[in-house]
Amino acid sequence: LAAHYLLARAYAARQMWAESLEQYDLYIELGRPALPYAYLDRSIPLLELDRLEEAVASVEQGLVLGVPASQRRAFLLRLAETNERAGMFGEAISWYRSLIEEGLSGDAALALSRIIALKRLQDEAARMEQLAQEKTTVEHNLAQAGEALAEAAETLAALQEKQDRLMQAMAERDNLLAKQKTLPLFRWFGLGGRN
Repeated sequence: LAAHYLLARAYAARQMWAESLEQYDLYIELGRPALPYAYLDRSIPLLELDRLEEAVASVEQGLVLGVPASQRRAFLLRLAETNERAGMFGEAISWYRSLIEEGLSGDAALALSRIIALKRLQDEAARMEQLAQEKTTVEHNLAQAGEALAEAAETLAALQEKQDRLMQAMAERDNLLAKQKTLPLFRWFGLGGRN
């Protein structure tokens, strides 16, 4: 009954998030009158347990169940903050805009400052994504250049080997030519070869 709700809040105060969530779930199963607020409060342990999408869904469920106009602010603000924490900046901006539309004086300044900050984060995220793509392109180009350089090195080594064999063959030919030039002299003086 109401004890589950109170116990859930007590566990949350002690940062016992799993236990708090369990008690909120038990209270919600009972379908008690404060159900929208239980869904709102249930988002806190979900956030702390890094179950961000479930936290957003919990607050949305509470808002759908219907709350008095005076209480909508708490739900809209929690939806904006929860979406922001979940990294869903577009959704967070929409909820901050809804908060502005509610027309409460202090909320407009808060919501506008968060919208500006989130837009900056979106721009920064887009720049980071672009840089990551450029980095990938550069790494790919470097890999291709490395492959081309390796092929060029192999080709150069093969050419060097051919040049070395050619130089060796030319040296052998020069030796043979030198021997052939001296061979007639040997024959002339009868020093070798056939008569």
